[in-house]
Amino acid sequence: MPTLQEELSRLQPVDCDAGLVFGGKASGTVVRGYADATALTPRIDPHFRFPEASRDVIVWFIAPEDPLYLFGPTGCGKSSSIRQLAARLKYPVFEVTGHGRLEFADLVGHLSLKDGSMTYEYGPLALAMRYGGLFLFNEMDVIAPDVASGLHGVLDGCPLCIPENGGELIVPHPLFRFAATANTNGGGDTTGLYQGTQRQNLAFADRFLLCEMSYPDASVEEELLRERFPPLPPQLCRSMVD
Repeated sequence: MPTLQEELSRLQPVDCDAGLVFGGKASGTVVRGYADATALTPRIDPHFRFPEASRDVIVWFIAPEDPLYLFGPTGCGKSSSIRQLAARLKYPVFEVTGHGRLEFADLVGHLSLKDGSMTYEYGPLALAMRYGGLFLFNEMDVIAPDVASGLHGVLDGCPLCIPENGGELIVPHPLFRFAATANTNGGGDTTGLYQGTQRQNLAFADRFLLCEMSYPDASVEEELLRERFPPLPPQLCRSMVD
């Protein structure tokens, strides 16, 4: 079987009609995607309902002038929306979840011992940049601001330099996309609900297209419950949504 990097190297970019891909009706608006899915391409969920804010994410996929920062309350569908949109474009998704001990090397890669010699193992960010994948960084507001500052060059569209691998430069693939999700907008938590989030550097936040997402309407949530679990009584569905 081919390795992951061999599979990624065979990706063929294609022009797709955004209306057909996302809505089933031709629009004439072109969005770039891939001809075939890979092992890293999310599976399409036919029952998924895209939140209202997904329209902004679709526009970002069509014209990604800046990286995307999607924020909103927990469980509102931020990561799922991005995954499902990527699935319809057959994008490979390299997903990372932030935490307080995350280091820049966890994203880029590291040296490892293999067959008696030192080799460089590329991390998810380096692979996404090289082969044109979507790098999805969840819980972005949990990482330390000094770690986030190491991403400034990547967010600006500059090549990624890897000193540990002889100063290798990875030039961003034209279809490389960087998307982040978080519970706050990077300005810190004012609700007391999201312990561990940190106030991010303004220079870091300024490099993103900020998009806010909230919970769907109660009627939509009730409809989803009835669709997924038909035996549930309507009154119970309303109580669960409340």
